[in-house]
Amino acid sequence: TVAGGPSQDRSHQKSKTVENSKNPSWNETFRFDLASPELAVVTLEFWDDDTVSGDDYLGHVSLPVSEVVKGKELRVPLLGAALELWPLGGRPEVVVRFDVAAGGAIAI
Repeated sequence: TVAGGPSQDRSHQKSKTVENSKNPSWNETFRFDLASPELAVVTLEFWDDDTVSGDDYLGHVSLPVSEVVKGKELRVPLLGAALELWPLGGRPEVVVRFDVAAGGAIAI
C-alpha cells in the first residue's frame, strides 16, 4: 500500500500467497507511479492465509519513500499490530528492495 501525498498517489497491490512456509519469499515486483514521492509512505502488510478461520494479521513494515536508497536491500524488523517489535518470539525481519525511477515511479 502507498499512502501520503496527493490522492492519486494512494494505491494498493496484493502479492501471491506463499503456502506453508515459515520463511516465505515472494520475489515479486510492484510498480507505483507517484506524483509526490517525497511524501509517499510504503506499507507492506503480512497476513496468514487461513480459509477456515479467516486470515490472521501478522504484522507490517512502513517506509517513507524519501528515505529509500535506490537498489539497496533493506532489512526491517516486522512490527506487530500495536506497533511493537514482533511479540511472538524470534526477530522476524522483512528484506525489501526499492528502485526509484525518474519522474517518481517506484518499483518494490
